[in-house]
Amino acid sequence: MKKSFGTVVRADARHSDHVTKALNELASQSDRSAAMVATAILDLVLTEALKSYLHTDTNIAAHFFAADGPVGDLGAKVDLAFLVGLVSETSWRDLVTIRNICNTFAHKMEISSFRAKSAAAQCNKLRIAEIRTFDVADKPKEWPKGRWMSVENRKQVLSDPRERFLLTVAVLCSGLATSRNRKVPPPTF
Repeated sequence: MKKSFGTVVRADARHSDHVTKALNELASQSDRSAAMVATAILDLVLTEALKSYLHTDTNIAAHFFAADGPVGDLGAKVDLAFLVGLVSETSWRDLVTIRNICNTFAHKMEISSFRAKSAAAQCNKLRIAEIRTFDVADKPKEWPKGRWMSVENRKQVLSDPRERFLLTVAVLCSGLATSRNRKVPPPTF
């Protein structure tokens, strides 16, 4: 059965259709592949979101975000996103956990499933999908502020480690892809 990771309810996000489509394509992939590709997609969306918070200088940005640059590593991007106020503490913790899960699959060949004890335990730490999703059957009467996604069989999805991981990535990508009206502050000197 092919899973769907929800739909963007507030449609002001850039690239949301492409991200959702790419994540849905992971349904037929192994757990290892799904974890690594989903994390790579999240890394790309996070990079784009961070760039929207910074002054536009393509030469500096290219160096800054290059693989060997100061913020080329996903961990550095995750921390920078929190420090500049792009993500909440809950989202930051989930981003750190996602990076750790990806590293588990990449560096521990004996772990090949989200159901493995250590991978499942890490997935159970993910929280933003609990906060920012609702079940299609329980559509809210009044929309709270912020980004929300609908999910079919939400309770079942959140109870499965793989689905919880992929839904969390989808929620984070959706929130990060939201267009922002934030201006870079003018130089003070």
